[in-house]
Amino acid sequence: MDSTTTTPEDRAWFHEEVSVQVEQDNRAWLDTMLEMNKAELVNYAVFQYAVPEAAAEAVGRNDLISMIAVANKAGGGQSVANTEYLY
Repeated sequence: MDSTTTTPEDRAWFHEEVSVQVEQDNRAWLDTMLEMNKAELVNYAVFQYAVPEAAAEAVGRNDLISMIAVANKAGGGQSVANTEYLY
């Protein structure tokens, strides 16, 4: 099954309440994330914002979008959820 197929899990996913605040300039960005199913949003978080995959898969829709929003606000596409740093 590809990431564009809607499953019963996705239907439940879309009905989860989301309470994430973003700046007015980022409303379209947030709207795009709200249209993603779980597989798409997990991949987006992992590959665009370096959110650890296990964390992205373990949380609900609101928490995952919140992690992405925090990582985006941190700038540079780097995740603040990643606790491993190279010096």
